Amino acid sequence: MFSLETIAEKIAANIASPLKMDESKKAVMAYGIFCFSQVLASILLVILFGFLFHVLGQALVISFTIAILRKYSGGAHAATPGKCLVIGTVISVVPAIIIAHIPVNVIWVIILGIPVFTWAFYEVLTKAPVDSIKKPITNARKRKRLRNGSLVILGIYLLIIVVFLSMQNFAADTGYLIRYTACILFGTAWQTLTLTNVGGHLFSMMDLHI
Repeated sequence: MFSLETIAEKIAANIASPLKMDESKKAVMAYGIFCFSQVLASILLVILFGFLFHVLGQALVISFTIAILRKYSGGAHAATPGKCLVIGTVISVVPAIIIAHIPVNVIWVIILGIPVFTWAFYEVLTKAPVDSIKKPITNARKRKRLRNGSLVILGIYLLIIVVFLSMQNFAADTGYLIRYTACILFGTAWQTLTLTNVGGHLFSMMDLHI
């Protein structure tokens, strides 16, 4: 059966054999290849479906907003890499399509942005990083570093949104700018949801139906 994990293991085995690497080094290489291929596949799928539905820019903004914050904050995840790819693609493309076809303005973003970022900072301060049972983060220093990194990323997102909103009076085409702002807002909200128990249950439900 096709899987990125199997492909990564085969590539690692082919590289490790002539170099006479031991099993531990081969496993590390296989994991690195798998992580790279997973990220690449995720980006390519978002690009493909974003292009097909004419929301490439918006879909990529949502995808990277989630991915960058998730790197530091952790969060609920799908049961398998394949399901992760499906969920990641849907969560990036479908909201991008909706945002591209609904009225979006500065007031709309501000009204939603204040509670979203208040919620996001609270969840990060109280829960991040959210690890998994299989890979718990036990090092207190690392947990603090990841939490602080999450707060910095949230601060950067908030700053970008403020800058984008401030540029509305000067941008030649405000439609795209405000929609990209809405995409950042959605990506932040989704990733924050994955830090909560509700987000964990939501992923479990999606796992059952994919």
